[in-house]
Amino acid sequence: MLEAGYNGSRLPCNVERVNAEDLTAAEFNKRYRLKKPVIVRFRDGARSWTEPEKWTPEWLKNAYGQWKMLIGISSDIVKRGGNGDIEASLTSFVDFVMQDDEQGEPAYVFDRRFYNQTELPRTLHMPEYFVVNETLEDNIFFLGSSKSGVSFHKHPEAWNGVVYGRKRWFMYPPDKTPPGGVWLSYGTLEWYNRIYPHLKEADRPIECIQEAGEVIYVPESYYHSVVNIGDTIAIGIQKKKSALQLEDLFFQSAELEMKRADDTDATLAERSKEAIKIYLQLAEMVPQNTEIRTKLGSAYLRTGDLDKAIEQTELAVQLDPLYAFAIINLAGMYATRGEFDRAEAVYERAIEVAPSMWETYLAYGDYLLKRRRYSESVSLFQQAYQMKPQDMLWQRIQQAAQYAGLVFTRPSIRHRSRRVGF
Repeated sequence: MLEAGYNGSRLPCNVERVNAEDLTAAEFNKRYRLKKPVIVRFRDGARSWTEPEKWTPEWLKNAYGQWKMLIGISSDIVKRGGNGDIEASLTSFVDFVMQDDEQGEPAYVFDRRFYNQTELPRTLHMPEYFVVNETLEDNIFFLGSSKSGVSFHKHPEAWNGVVYGRKRWFMYPPDKTPPGGVWLSYGTLEWYNRIYPHLKEADRPIECIQEAGEVIYVPESYYHSVVNIGDTIAIGIQKKKSALQLEDLFFQSAELEMKRADDTDATLAERSKEAIKIYLQLAEMVPQNTEIRTKLGSAYLRTGDLDKAIEQTELAVQLDPLYAFAIINLAGMYATRGEFDRAEAVYERAIEVAPSMWETYLAYGDYLLKRRRYSESVSLFQQAYQMKPQDMLWQRIQQAAQYAGLVFTRPSIRHRSRRVGF
């Protein structure tokens, strides 16, 4: 399944492959760096750039079995800024989680702490253009079974080397947000099953399967998503700072967003005005980027400019009718303007396009709770809780149930990403 192209056809690979011995640092910088993806092949596979025997699950278990690692499912990893959200020992992950044959998306080790604390960095000997500088670069250790992965995101330039297994990559250049959007976004498997098969030719990604021993280069600001084919172990190296203005502006806006939690209302409005200036710059550089339009709409909303907020968010949804996060935001804006029938129809649309995204049920449930439609809100909160058992959602259920005169006992639900907390 994970190797098929459109309508069951053979997978198209539109990423260049080059041999490491034929690629000099000067040629890499001229043809690929900050320009386009490339896959580099090595004559002896991973043995050309590491010691593969020190990357096997058994070797890692023997050496570091009780070490804690961060794991998560694809969309949660992105929400956490590129980190897993659950801790598990390496042994428990390999012996239990990777062997779990339940349906659905498996958890994935996506950890920025593990690699540098081990002896693995000493096994790495990359070509000049991939040499690691710990001062300038972050590292990420990847370990997962088939169907695990990470949903669409972007960052400064990076490379990713597969020691064992295979990775299927989906990529879009900076001016093209992936259909369905980014955070909050579809999980990798849901995107592949629901969105990918129906893409028009103009919306299809740059894609390829990366084989064991190959290293892929991902340019700065390229949106990308990955799904593993078979048990996969890999290392990723990512620049800490952006090299180009586009990503630098995204970083500036992200810093402003992170400061919002501690803001007073007055400070929030001022900081949102700063964010609007940045988003307007970005929108001028990449006008079709729906992530920017959605964030611009949210920033306008925080300043109280509801008309401009709706205008930008409607544009995002017009450009991408499957962008669930933009649809959720738009529904909330209609509700704020008092257009309740319209808001409700848009919330229904959000659930229709993203039925496995728990946040859509939460947003619609909150709306119905405010409208004092308590029984309906209980049902939506319950559906969200089934997908993502957490205290916040159970509290919502209890609150709405109390207003509705209902009594619930908290169910015992085994959630895939929670069962690793041994």
